[in-house]
Amino acid sequence: MAKKHSFWSTIPGMLTGIAAIISAVGGLLVVLYQIGFININDKDGDGETKPAVAQENSESQRTDTLIGQTEEKEPNEHFSEATFISVDTKVNAYLTEGNDIDVFTFETGQGYRNVFEIILNNQGSFAPDIMILDKTKNRIENKYSITPGSDVIIPLSAQPSAKYFVKVKDLDGFTGRLGNYQLTVKTK
Repeated sequence: MAKKHSFWSTIPGMLTGIAAIISAVGGLLVVLYQIGFININDKDGDGETKPAVAQENSESQRTDTLIGQTEEKEPNEHFSEATFISVDTKVNAYLTEGNDIDVFTFETGQGYRNVFEIILNNQGSFAPDIMILDKTKNRIENKYSITPGSDVIIPLSAQPSAKYFVKVKDLDGFTGRLGNYQLTVKTK
């Protein structure tokens, strides 16, 4: 009588096992990168993140502080009227009524993919609903809070040399929920 071999001692069994291990390690690496545990922009291993987007002005240095502030331009309810935001600049804005919508646009620099944070610092009484869209107006990310007056932060892994839109509104569109807010697109 022939001795029966285990599936795992055959070549197909070993290949299946190796493929499972590679898939598991790859999945683990993706999760660790997404939660920020692994940083692929740290080229020299010193623990400091290097900006992955090429600088357009070689004299400027990106730091954790923002470069400046600007004001929202009204009207900006439609994509064709979107207020331009410079990266690392705060925009002071205002929702005037419950159904007001503010649309902003920003562009990423050339070079590698970069990670940004879209930050809404709510100084009003509205429940913020923020949507990030690409240049063709396809939704990339959407985040909201049901709590009036709360802040919202959205991480965005952006393509190089790309245009994005940021749409801000009150979650429910209630009259009386309005107020000031600051919107920032910050290099992370």
